[in-house]
Amino acid sequence: MQSASSYQLALWQSISRHLDIAESTEYTARLLAQHASLRSLSTHRLEPDHHRIRLVAQWPAEAIANSAGELHLPKPAWERLERWARQSTVLRSDADDAKGKSLLAALELDDTEGELLIAPLNGEHGSRGLLVARADLKQR
Repeated sequence: MQSASSYQLALWQSISRHLDIAESTEYTARLLAQHASLRSLSTHRLEPDHHRIRLVAQWPAEAIANSAGELHLPKPAWERLERWARQSTVLRSDADDAKGKSLLAALELDDTEGELLIAPLNGEHGSRGLLVARADLKQR
């Protein structure tokens, strides 16, 4: 079994090797799928001027047809999302947390088809995004 540090290194190398976000998402998903029951991985850009979340890449590619390309949030939901993203904490769909459930509902993410992990992506120059991983409910 691969150690956590060597796994993190492999993941970082996979991400940084590809300048194109679609390629990075695909390679990262393939690496994660070797260690978890990953069903899909998607990268979203947060657009604060319009309170919009836009899908920029998804693995597997055929999953794109089943997901919304963009989502406009009302101002209160957008503000909740921004507060959570600034905290840089991962949100798990199986957590028994009212704030987390409220955020999942605002993002229109359905957790009945698998466990969701949502991580904020905070760029050094202010850009923001989300990384959404869906895994099977049962572990390998």
